[in-house]
Amino acid sequence: MPGPKEKQSTRSKSVNWKLTAIVCLSIVLLAFAIRWLILSTEPIAQRTTASKRTPMLVETVSPDYGTFSPKIVVMGTVRAKNDVLLSPRVSGEIVEIAPRFEAGRFVQKGDILLKIDPIDYQNLVAQRRSALHQAEANLAMESGYQKVAQQDYELLGSNVSNSDNSLALREPQLKAARAEVEAAQAAVDQALLDLERTTIRAPFNAQVLSREVAVGSQISSSSTIARLVGADAYWVTATVPLDKLNYIKFSDSDKPSGSAATLRNRIAWPSDTKRSGIVDQYIGALDSTTRLARVNIEVADPLAMESGSDLPPLILDSLLEVIIEGKPIENVFRMDRSYLRQDATVWLKEDGELRITEVTVVFQDASHVYISEGLMQDADIVTTGLSSVVEGAALRTKDEPLPSDSE
Repeated sequence: MPGPKEKQSTRSKSVNWKLTAIVCLSIVLLAFAIRWLILSTEPIAQRTTASKRTPMLVETVSPDYGTFSPKIVVMGTVRAKNDVLLSPRVSGEIVEIAPRFEAGRFVQKGDILLKIDPIDYQNLVAQRRSALHQAEANLAMESGYQKVAQQDYELLGSNVSNSDNSLALREPQLKAARAEVEAAQAAVDQALLDLERTTIRAPFNAQVLSREVAVGSQISSSSTIARLVGADAYWVTATVPLDKLNYIKFSDSDKPSGSAATLRNRIAWPSDTKRSGIVDQYIGALDSTTRLARVNIEVADPLAMESGSDLPPLILDSLLEVIIEGKPIENVFRMDRSYLRQDATVWLKEDGELRITEVTVVFQDASHVYISEGLMQDADIVTTGLSSVVEGAALRTKDEPLPSDSE
């Protein structure tokens, strides 16, 4: 049977449990009451059609209008306009070579390059002249014979028939003697010409690219003496897209009058250095690799030999940038080609909003686009790249204030 202390402990535990239950219940009721109070006093959200738009900050430019000459930028290779393999006209042994006749040197038209032993040709001239003198003597004798025949003919009178007149007057013999003189004179002229050809001269102002002979070499008409390239003008052969040929002016057959061209070598020349040329003609065949048209640009004084010239010389087979000034395009708008957007469209700022406008592109060069339709002279072309391109999007420039609120 429990004692008094155990009974007192049991009653104490019962009281504590009831008190805990009452506290927990009170907390739960208080929480429900607070939640009800919050829900009953919360404001109600309402739908509205009003929206706030922040205009995008952009930069704009106006297009240029008028007549412009486009720039056609292509690549070209330097070639010689006059390029010959020099060969002799007569054979023999080389006995003299000019000091300037070496690879890399320059020679003027008519300069002596080398001499072939002339003795054999001098002897031949003497022989041909001797034959000429003999023929001239024969002609003189025959002329005397004809005078005697003329006297005899006059004595015979009409006893000689007309058909025998020429024979009686020795006319065939006289013609044969004259023919011998002419043949002998031609032989002398040919011998003198061959003697002259033993001295080989430069056919034009040229640079010597290579020399294949030396003193003592035996040469003939099939031998190659040297390779010469003309120093007065070079060609730069450029490859041009077919759709741009109509915008290039070509030279007339008798004078250089084609489009002006600027040449640059961005690797070897200073950035501000350039050469000038004139478009000559286009070659009537496409490049077999690129399938582009080939155009020749003529460059005068390619080796910069004129006095006072500080231009860089052109080097054969080098690659140059060629900027051709095209024919003028009239009544068009010109703008930077980066402002032309996808599908031949332009972004315009009109009344503070973005407008996407289709345009008609006449021509594009390396830096500009030429437009015939779709723009106005006072158009504001958006030059800024936009992350979101939506027709009607709000736009503003830096000189326009940012609106506090707009619908």
